[in-house]
Amino acid sequence: MRPAKASSTAASSVCRPSPFDQVYVLGCGIALYSFETEKIAELQLPLSIQAPSSAASSFISGLVREPLMGVPAVCPIANGPDEASFDMPFYFTSTNTVVYNLLFALSIPASKFPAHSRTVNLPSCTTTTRKLLAALEAVAGPKPLELITYERDERVVAIVESWPGSFVNDGAVGMGFRRDDEATGFETAVREFKAELEQQQ
Repeated sequence: MRPAKASSTAASSVCRPSPFDQVYVLGCGIALYSFETEKIAELQLPLSIQAPSSAASSFISGLVREPLMGVPAVCPIANGPDEASFDMPFYFTSTNTVVYNLLFALSIPASKFPAHSRTVNLPSCTTTTRKLLAALEAVAGPKPLELITYERDERVVAIVESWPGSFVNDGAVGMGFRRDDEATGFETAVREFKAELEQQQ
């Protein structure tokens, strides 16, 4: 089934000027489509320094962004770290890796794609809310964690439970796409994220 097409307003505000012509909404990420090269690049949960949105996944960036800015944040995935949902896996991509992979997707010749498809899931890695907050503490110390409260939202938990926690990325990595390191990826992402916020302040 073809993914739902974003509105023309959203497409123009999100991806222009850009060599990608359309933005499609997917289950837990977005897909960018280029008419000129007939390539589709699908990415998962990039960290965003933008203001929070109504998307269920926005809490992930929010748990990093708000505390780093000295603003309270709510974790909707559990009522506390002792709950099993605190360790539900989700797939994420650091901002720098997203940018690199999108540019690489434009430069790679069509002959590098399989004959039957020019669609690629951009590589990402798996983390959890627990690992996310551990990375936040490693980068910024314990102070930001004091700004986080826990209020389990069953709607958000159900959505996160429906997400795949991992993908097989061997094909994309073999083509030359970059993948965040599974062991240090989120800490690196938080560090980059913090640097971006500091540049904007």
